Amino acid sequence: RDVCYPPVFLSALLCLKIFFFFFLFFVPGKNDVKLATCCKTVTNKEITEPILGYLVQRARRPCVNAVVFQTESGVFCINGRAPWVRAKIVTHMLSSTFQM
Repeated sequence: RDVCYPPVFLSALLCLKIFFFFFLFFVPGKNDVKLATCCKTVTNKEITEPILGYLVQRARRPCVNAVVFQTESGVFCINGRAPWVRAKIVTHMLSSTFQM
């Protein structure tokens, strides 16, 4: 008989939530390269070149909290509290959403 067991449904729902949560924190660009696996230091210096992708890294020794931006010239470990970071992420997300 066809019965929907709540645990199976909840597992699928949990997997779906995890999948979307991942994409909130990692938005790959067109020319993807592997992002840095562990930032040990960060900078507040603003990136002026186009962002191809980014990743939010959580602190887990020896790694520190960072936003890792991917650009044509490489990856940059940035302090997520720098005043310009949020705007850069939003701009990247909007441009990625409307890319053809």
